[in-house]
Amino acid sequence: MISIDDMKRRHQFRFMTDKVPDKKIIDKIIKDALKLTPIKNNTWYFYIDIYGPEYAEEKKKFCLQTACHIPEKNYDYIYYQYSQGMPREKHIQEDLLPILDEYYKTAERSPGLPAFNTQVLAPYLIAFKIKKSHYEYHSTMVNMIAAGKGEVFAEDEDIKSMNAVWPGASMFAYVMSVLANKEGLDASFCQCFWRSNYNYNSIYNNETDEVLFFLSIGYGDKEKSEKHISPKDRANNIVNMEDVIKWM
Repeated sequence: MISIDDMKRRHQFRFMTDKVPDKKIIDKIIKDALKLTPIKNNTWYFYIDIYGPEYAEEKKKFCLQTACHIPEKNYDYIYYQYSQGMPREKHIQEDLLPILDEYYKTAERSPGLPAFNTQVLAPYLIAFKIKKSHYEYHSTMVNMIAAGKGEVFAEDEDIKSMNAVWPGASMFAYVMSVLANKEGLDASFCQCFWRSNYNYNSIYNNETDEVLFFLSIGYGDKEKSEKHISPKDRANNIVNMEDVIKWM
């Protein structure tokens, strides 16, 4: 089913085109990934929510919470400080939105201003989430342990679920991304996003802390995505095998 060529085709696109893939293909990719992905103990500690093209406006709101590459001198302004006493909601929606629009149009970051993880604007955005019962239990236990009131036992499956959820969710997402490549589509990941009480949207808000990461599927915009990558970033992407592989 999956070939080496399909795996080699995988690329992290920052920008997707407006072309919308057939929903039936997306459904097929997900169902095939369910059959192909190894999951620890065959226990699905996570689930996915799928946001299609009809969520375009909500994705744009959420994209404001993916601001990245923020110059240190402007970090407080973007995240914490709001000029002239401007309410936070107004700051996010009125100050950041024009910056996002310009960045999406030009694929270039203006000096002193942030970039955004615009791959979340793809026609299909898939949120990987830990099941709430496991998340809440884990959070409680971690707080107890930090306060010296509890101890983790190896047989505690709920605590171990936090270790089990990441490999399963990551492999499921990767298999989906390669299957998307096989279907002539592109897929990109995103785990850089921040919470906000002042930019409510149905994709990510303070009521959805169980989100692990996102996978975007669509048709990659190669020209804009390549324009976004600087020569310095390109050089830093070269892997030194000695840093990764150690024969024992």
